[in-house]
Amino acid sequence: MLIAIPKEFRKYSKNCQSLRRILRDTCCALDDISSNLQLGKEIKEDLLNQDVIDKLHNKLDTVPTLMVFGQNCHAKALFVNNLLDQIILPLFSNQWRYITFKYGHSKTFKLKAHEKPWVTIPEEDLQRIGDDLCASLEVEICHTLLKDNANIMVPPDCQPDQVHEILNKHMKSVLPVIIYAVSEDILSDSNIQEIRKFKELYNLPFLFVSVSNIGPSQSTESLTESEQHLLECNGGQKTLSKMQNLRDQLVRLGYLNDSDNLKTEELMKRKSYCLDCSLYNTLIHDTQMNEELIVFIHEVLKSSLLKMAALLSEIHSQCLRRFILSAFDMAREIQITPKRILYAQDIELKLYKKLMKIAGEQQEEITGIIQRTLQEMKTNVSDVLEGYNKNDDHQSTKMATLEIQQLVLRRLRNSVATQIVQSVGCLQESFTGTLQRCLESLEKNCHDLEGNLSASDAVKQILSAAYNIDLKSSTSFSVVHTFMDRLRTLLSNFILPWSSSQVQCNVQWQLQHPRIVKLRGSVIDYTYGGGSSPAVLLIMERMTRDLHCGLRNGLSWVVRLRIAIDVVEGIRYLHSQGLVHRDIKLKNVLLDGEDRAKLTDFGFCIPEAMMSGSVVGTPVHMAPELLSGRYDSSVDVYAFGILFWYICAGQVKLPNHFDQFQNKEQLWNSVRKGIRPECLAHFNQACWNLMEQCWAAEPADRPLLGYVQPQLEAIYNSAKAESSDSYS
Repeated sequence: MLIAIPKEFRKYSKNCQSLRRILRDTCCALDDISSNLQLGKEIKEDLLNQDVIDKLHNKLDTVPTLMVFGQNCHAKALFVNNLLDQIILPLFSNQWRYITFKYGHSKTFKLKAHEKPWVTIPEEDLQRIGDDLCASLEVEICHTLLKDNANIMVPPDCQPDQVHEILNKHMKSVLPVIIYAVSEDILSDSNIQEIRKFKELYNLPFLFVSVSNIGPSQSTESLTESEQHLLECNGGQKTLSKMQNLRDQLVRLGYLNDSDNLKTEELMKRKSYCLDCSLYNTLIHDTQMNEELIVFIHEVLKSSLLKMAALLSEIHSQCLRRFILSAFDMAREIQITPKRILYAQDIELKLYKKLMKIAGEQQEEITGIIQRTLQEMKTNVSDVLEGYNKNDDHQSTKMATLEIQQLVLRRLRNSVATQIVQSVGCLQESFTGTLQRCLESLEKNCHDLEGNLSASDAVKQILSAAYNIDLKSSTSFSVVHTFMDRLRTLLSNFILPWSSSQVQCNVQWQLQHPRIVKLRGSVIDYTYGGGSSPAVLLIMERMTRDLHCGLRNGLSWVVRLRIAIDVVEGIRYLHSQGLVHRDIKLKNVLLDGEDRAKLTDFGFCIPEAMMSGSVVGTPVHMAPELLSGRYDSSVDVYAFGILFWYICAGQVKLPNHFDQFQNKEQLWNSVRKGIRPECLAHFNQACWNLMEQCWAAEPADRPLLGYVQPQLEAIYNSAKAESSDSYS
């Protein structure tokens, strides 16, 4: 009986699996977008609401269940017995527990142990004790209707106000197919209130089934032919009368529509799309179950699948809509960006020419400003050196001199730069007005053509950077050459407050240092590239190898520490000249015949005052702020921290925390989130602490190289002493 119902359940389960796979693929795709695109995280948050996903998962995990309600326990028993084609529930009883039928390989139920076989569930096991409406009885039977992940639930009889309490516990993981069994001619007031209450709580269609009092095992074979004919005639007339009375009542109550007034085609169309309303409530006789029940179950399961598929389709539609709009925006940006760049270059060129003209015209005034500032600093040496911390234990005279030079330069730079900017106020009145009008015109054009102000915002940032000129010592202006000569004279007259003897600061301010590779000359090769693009070849002093090869071939711990100190000395010298290397790494540290280190490859090296926010360097050694375009000389401290990890590791293999990434974008994203190289087992604790300080996320938290060098020298002296003890 009803052999097509399991097929419907199998189709529903298969479709749910397909929807789960699509949902899983959708989430994975959006996760990839979130991790690989700059705006991917925002897209995922906008399109993929976690509450919607959880709701969809819960719906996909529900179990199709035939919920059998009825006028009384007798009506429900007649329907279930007819459905399962066996008298499994006793007739003419009441006060049942909550009954759940599940598939099992044998007839059992989880209440009392029955050793003897049974056909009908004993009535004493069905009876509930007192008013405990939530007490349940699970029955396992071997029936094909339940084999494909489907259940039958028979809620107990209750008062209308108790419906929510009974169903709330058992409806969480259930896809209900509501069946209401009717054994009488009409519904009682209590039945009507129960149905109305259920409709208020759950807007689901009902299948009203008029059941007859003849069970599946009752037979008329013992009757004579005339008695059987009489019984069939009287029963048929009674059934028609009962069905008509029940239909009229349900139509009056609004639970059924008068199908006689609707065209069949329109009714079928509305049935297919209106399962959430009372239009699809259906009344059948139990003799029609083979056809109508299957159709009802099919429509309920299909409606649930359509709702879930529509929800997934809406998510996909939103994704496609967002991607298409983003693609159009990107295409528009690609077309407009070259024009913006040309406009910005033109404005920058005009600004540069104007600044150079003003600087030439007012060179004498600038020279006077520098002279006055130097004189004021000379007469107030104690104020200039305020805040300098002396450390007699670790700082040599050379180190102290370099620290004082940097301090004086910094103070002088701020003072001179402030007065220079104030002295060229005519720029604000003349050229700034022209720039302002250009920007306003650009804003208007961008707004009219594109609806945004991104182009003018970009130019504003460029101009803002150009206006905020920061004077450094390393520049080619003749004015600053004069300033450097006077600075040497000033420093030579300084008397250190903590020293009894006078120290002459006669350091030659040139880019020549024992820890910097010397440049011997240059050659221009006009035949390079077939003569189309001449190449400039630099001639440097000969070195034996770079640090990458040295670590790969093996260097002792003491030698590696000596190399680390050499690198710090080289970086400190560059910083003292107002330069930032920006590409400190193993292959840019060269070793001579005695394994002493020198810095090379100054292709990215630039005066700190001229840094315009360009993103340069080697990804593994790049500080997080480099990607934002706002950084200073502390990026070299970060890069040294990574370099020091390789020196302490004694190897050239990438750290495990960095080796797992597929591309530099993933690496940069992880570095911004705080990922750093791992601590190896053989690391010295002092070395590890120094690394962590150097590669701190915040530039302000990184130590000055004047602090790093004494720490390294202490570690070096300790390692050298231990090495000497081991040989003695």
